[in-house]
Amino acid sequence: MIKSFMTVTGWVLLSAAVLTAAEQPSKPGNGEADVRNTIFKDVQGASHQPLAAAGQKCTLLFFVMSECPIANSYAPEINRIAASYKDRGVRSYLIYVEDDLSADAARRHAKEHEFKLPALLDPGHQLVRFAQVSVSPEVAVLAPDNTVLYRGRIDDRVTAFGKHRLTPSKRDLRSALDAILDGKPVTTPVTKAIGCYITKNDNSKLPEK
Repeated sequence: MIKSFMTVTGWVLLSAAVLTAAEQPSKPGNGEADVRNTIFKDVQGASHQPLAAAGQKCTLLFFVMSECPIANSYAPEINRIAASYKDRGVRSYLIYVEDDLSADAARRHAKEHEFKLPALLDPGHQLVRFAQVSVSPEVAVLAPDNTVLYRGRIDDRVTAFGKHRLTPSKRDLRSALDAILDGKPVTTPVTKAIGCYITKNDNSKLPEK
Protein backbone atom coordinates (compact mmCIF):
# COMPACT_ATOMS: atom_id res chain seq x y z
CA MET A 1 0.00 0.00 0.00
CA ILE A 2 1.44 3.38 -1.01
CA LYS A 3 0.78 6.41 1.18
CA SER A 4 1.58 10.09 0.92
CA PHE A 5 4.86 10.54 2.76
CA MET A 6 4.72 14.21 3.69
CA THR A 7 3.45 17.62 2.77
CA VAL A 8 4.87 19.63 -0.11
CA THR A 9 6.49 22.01 2.37
CA GLY A 10 8.49 19.19 3.85
CA TRP A 11 10.07 18.50 0.50
CA VAL A 12 11.78 21.86 0.13
CA LEU A 13 15.09 20.26 1.04
CA LEU A 14 14.77 17.52 -1.54
CA SER A 15 16.47 17.48 -4.90
CA ALA A 16 14.27 17.80 -7.96
CA ALA A 17 15.86 14.66 -9.31
CA VAL A 18 17.05 11.45 -7.71
CA LEU A 19 20.78 10.97 -8.01
CA THR A 20 22.01 7.51 -8.78
CA ALA A 21 25.24 6.01 -7.54
CA ALA A 22 28.00 4.66 -9.75
CA GLU A 23 27.34 1.32 -11.40
CA GLN A 24 29.71 -0.65 -9.23
CA PRO A 25 31.20 -0.22 -5.75
CA SER A 26 34.83 0.72 -5.82
CA LYS A 27 37.87 1.48 -3.78
CA PRO A 28 38.13 5.28 -3.36
CA GLY A 29 40.85 7.04 -5.26
CA ASN A 30 44.28 7.89 -3.93
CA GLY A 31 43.27 11.54 -3.58
CA GLU A 32 41.23 10.63 -0.51
CA ALA A 33 43.73 8.16 0.95
CA ASP A 34 44.69 10.53 3.78
CA VAL A 35 41.10 10.42 5.06
CA ARG A 36 41.75 6.92 6.35
CA ASN A 37 43.85 8.32 9.17
CA THR A 38 41.77 11.43 9.75
CA ILE A 39 40.19 11.90 13.16
CA PHE A 40 36.55 12.98 13.13
CA LYS A 41 34.75 14.41 16.14
CA ASP A 42 31.39 13.08 17.23
CA VAL A 43 28.60 15.21 18.66
CA GLN A 44 29.97 14.66 22.18
CA GLY A 45 33.45 15.82 21.20
CA ALA A 46 35.03 12.36 21.24
CA SER A 47 37.50 11.40 18.50
CA HIS A 48 37.00 8.57 15.99
CA GLN A 49 38.83 7.14 12.99
CA PRO A 50 35.99 5.51 11.06
CA LEU A 51 38.21 4.42 8.16
CA ALA A 52 41.08 3.02 10.21
CA ALA A 53 41.41 -0.74 10.54
CA ALA A 54 40.31 -1.89 13.98
CA GLY A 55 39.64 -5.60 13.58
CA GLN A 56 36.15 -5.07 12.21
CA LYS A 57 34.58 -7.23 9.52
CA CYS A 58 33.12 -4.17 7.86
CA THR A 59 32.20 -0.56 8.62
CA LEU A 60 28.76 0.89 8.13
CA LEU A 61 28.34 4.61 7.44
CA PHE A 62 24.88 6.18 7.52
CA PHE A 63 24.92 9.61 5.83
CA VAL A 64 22.17 11.97 7.01
CA MET A 65 21.08 15.59 7.12
CA SER A 66 19.40 16.70 10.32
CA GLU A 67 16.49 18.42 8.57
CA CYS A 68 15.88 15.70 6.00
CA PRO A 69 12.48 14.16 6.79
CA ILE A 70 13.25 10.88 5.06
CA ALA A 71 16.48 10.43 7.02
CA ASN A 72 14.68 11.25 10.26
CA SER A 73 12.01 8.66 9.51
CA TYR A 74 14.72 6.01 9.27
CA ALA A 75 16.18 6.70 12.74
CA PRO A 76 14.55 3.65 14.38
CA GLU A 77 15.75 1.29 11.62
CA ILE A 78 19.25 2.78 11.70
CA ASN A 79 19.39 2.04 15.43
CA ARG A 80 18.06 -1.47 14.94
CA ILE A 81 20.59 -2.31 12.23
CA ALA A 82 23.53 -0.89 14.19
CA ALA A 83 22.52 -2.88 17.28
CA SER A 84 21.74 -6.11 15.38
CA TYR A 85 25.12 -6.30 13.65
CA LYS A 86 27.39 -4.88 16.34
CA ASP A 87 28.19 -8.27 17.88
CA ARG A 88 28.88 -9.71 14.42
CA GLY A 89 31.89 -7.48 13.83
CA VAL A 90 30.17 -4.54 12.15
CA ARG A 91 30.91 -1.07 13.48
CA SER A 92 28.45 1.67 12.61
CA TYR A 93 28.60 5.45 12.44
CA LEU A 94 26.04 8.14 11.73
CA ILE A 95 27.53 10.89 9.57
CA TYR A 96 26.09 14.42 9.65
CA VAL A 97 26.96 16.05 6.33
CA GLU A 98 25.77 19.67 6.68
CA ASP A 99 28.62 22.18 6.57
CA ASP A 100 26.71 24.67 8.74
CA LEU A 101 25.47 22.27 11.42
CA SER A 102 26.96 23.05 14.82
CA ALA A 103 28.00 20.32 17.23
CA ASP A 104 25.32 21.53 19.65
CA ALA A 105 22.58 21.29 17.02
CA ALA A 106 23.78 17.86 15.92
CA ARG A 107 23.89 16.70 19.52
CA ARG A 108 20.32 17.86 20.10
CA HIS A 109 19.18 16.14 16.91
CA ALA A 110 20.92 12.87 17.83
CA LYS A 111 19.32 12.96 21.28
CA GLU A 112 15.88 13.79 19.89
CA HIS A 113 16.00 10.82 17.51
CA GLU A 114 17.64 8.57 20.13
CA PHE A 115 20.55 7.50 17.95
CA LYS A 116 22.58 4.83 19.74
CA LEU A 117 25.60 4.81 17.42
CA PRO A 118 28.45 7.37 17.30
CA ALA A 119 27.30 10.45 15.38
CA LEU A 120 30.18 12.11 13.54
CA LEU A 121 30.45 15.53 11.92
CA ASP A 122 31.66 15.70 8.31
CA PRO A 123 31.31 19.40 7.39
CA GLY A 124 34.12 19.16 4.85
CA HIS A 125 32.49 16.19 3.09
CA GLN A 126 35.63 14.09 3.33
CA LEU A 127 33.64 10.97 4.13
CA VAL A 128 30.95 11.94 1.63
CA ARG A 129 33.52 12.07 -1.17
CA PHE A 130 35.32 8.97 0.05
CA ALA A 131 32.15 6.88 0.01
CA GLN A 132 30.79 8.63 -3.11
CA VAL A 133 27.33 9.19 -1.65
CA SER A 134 24.97 11.90 -2.84
CA VAL A 135 21.72 11.91 -0.86
CA SER A 136 20.41 11.66 2.71
CA PRO A 137 19.84 9.01 3.87
CA GLU A 138 22.38 6.91 2.01
CA VAL A 139 24.58 4.17 3.38
CA ALA A 140 27.99 2.79 2.52
CA VAL A 141 29.42 -0.52 3.70
CA LEU A 142 33.21 -0.62 3.67
CA ALA A 143 35.52 -3.62 3.83
CA PRO A 144 38.52 -3.39 6.22
CA ASP A 145 40.62 -2.15 3.25
CA ASN A 146 37.89 0.49 2.62
CA THR A 147 36.60 -1.05 -0.58
CA VAL A 148 32.94 -0.06 -0.90
CA LEU A 149 31.03 -3.34 -0.77
CA TYR A 150 27.56 -1.79 -0.83
CA ARG A 151 26.24 1.71 -1.40
CA GLY A 152 22.68 2.99 -1.61
CA ARG A 153 19.38 2.78 0.21
CA ILE A 154 18.62 1.15 3.55
CA ASP A 155 15.53 -0.53 2.12
CA ASP A 156 12.82 0.17 -0.44
CA ARG A 157 10.22 1.64 1.94
CA VAL A 158 10.47 5.00 0.15
CA THR A 159 9.33 4.31 -3.39
CA ALA A 160 9.44 7.82 -4.89
CA PHE A 161 9.29 11.44 -3.81
CA GLY A 162 6.26 11.74 -1.58
CA LYS A 163 5.42 8.03 -1.52
CA HIS A 164 6.32 5.18 0.76
CA ARG A 165 5.33 1.66 1.74
CA LEU A 166 4.24 0.83 5.27
CA THR A 167 6.64 -2.13 5.17
CA PRO A 168 9.62 -2.51 2.83
CA SER A 169 9.60 -5.37 0.35
CA LYS A 170 13.42 -5.38 0.10
CA ARG A 171 15.79 -4.80 3.01
CA ASP A 172 18.81 -4.10 0.84
CA LEU A 173 21.27 -3.12 3.55
CA ARG A 174 20.49 -6.09 5.77
CA SER A 175 20.79 -8.44 2.79
CA ALA A 176 24.15 -6.93 1.87
CA LEU A 177 25.48 -7.23 5.42
CA ASP A 178 24.31 -10.84 5.72
CA ALA A 179 26.07 -11.73 2.47
CA ILE A 180 29.29 -9.99 3.49
CA LEU A 181 29.37 -11.68 6.90
CA ASP A 182 28.73 -15.06 5.25
CA GLY A 183 31.67 -14.48 2.93
CA LYS A 184 29.48 -14.15 -0.14
CA PRO A 185 29.35 -11.42 -2.81
CA VAL A 186 26.62 -8.82 -2.47
CA THR A 187 23.95 -9.61 -5.06
CA THR A 188 23.03 -5.96 -5.64
CA PRO A 189 26.05 -3.86 -4.56
CA VAL A 190 24.55 -0.51 -5.64
CA THR A 191 20.98 0.66 -5.19
CA LYS A 192 19.27 3.98 -5.79
CA ALA A 193 18.90 6.08 -2.65
CA ILE A 194 15.97 8.49 -2.53
CA GLY A 195 16.18 11.48 -0.24
CA CYS A 196 17.56 14.96 0.32
CA TYR A 197 20.28 16.14 -2.02
CA ILE A 198 23.69 16.62 -0.38
CA THR A 199 24.97 19.96 -1.64
CA LYS A 200 28.57 19.94 -2.80
CA ASN A 201 30.97 21.57 -0.42
CA ASP A 202 33.84 23.22 -2.23
CA ASN A 203 35.11 25.07 0.84
CA SER A 204 35.99 22.11 3.00
CA LYS A 205 36.09 22.61 6.73
CA LEU A 206 38.54 19.96 7.78
CA PRO A 207 37.91 18.02 11.00
CA GLU A 208 40.34 18.52 13.84
CA LYS A 209 43.22 16.08 14.04
